[in-house]
Amino acid sequence: MPRFYQKIAFLTISCLVLLPSFGQSWCQQSPFHHWLQTIAPHTQHSVDDWCHIFATQSCNPTILSLAKHPYEHRSWPTYKRHFMTPSRLHAGHQYLKKHRMIFKKAEDTYHVPAGIIAAILGVETNYGHNMGQFSTSSALLTLGFCQEKRARFFRQELAALMQLSDQDHLDISKIHSSYAGALGIPQFMPSNYHTLGIRATAQYPLDLFHHHDDAILSIAHFLAM
Repeated sequence: MPRFYQKIAFLTISCLVLLPSFGQSWCQQSPFHHWLQTIAPHTQHSVDDWCHIFATQSCNPTILSLAKHPYEHRSWPTYKRHFMTPSRLHAGHQYLKKHRMIFKKAEDTYHVPAGIIAAILGVETNYGHNMGQFSTSSALLTLGFCQEKRARFFRQELAALMQLSDQDHLDISKIHSSYAGALGIPQFMPSNYHTLGIRATAQYPLDLFHHHDDAILSIAHFLAM
């Protein structure tokens, strides 16, 4: 059995042996329930509501493995080969042309070069084409309650995700992200979605999942802070 799959099998068995599934039994028997009692009053749902919403969630061994061995820990030559490909560079050039007006606004407002903003969006999501395939709630539950490294941070982000879903009327079960819970075209964590997010027009609410103008201005805002 290849080493990677051995790790996945070990993590899966560990999750099954050490931790119950999320849901009613989890809420009644784990620290998650106590944590949820402090968070639910700051949301539009009760503790029981959230227990029901998270009832199908469980520890995700793939997320645990990716968090333990992130791609960013690889060598620069490996990292460079993955991101600086002719197709991605071409896509970046086309992206700059397509959104040139909002890039100019970002430069004029925040004094951040368009090329830097485009490069970040290219690395983060390939200009919005890959915003992550993981359930955000599953990712943050896994990293917040199924392992210890930075668990407090991921619990805070889970709370922020719950509040974001209420505030923006989003179905939390349909929000997808990176394995670490980063959202949308610019890959902001839930707590930064509205803190760093900038609307390109007052006519529409902030939408970092679909509006590239919002994403471009938000990255510029973040870099200018």
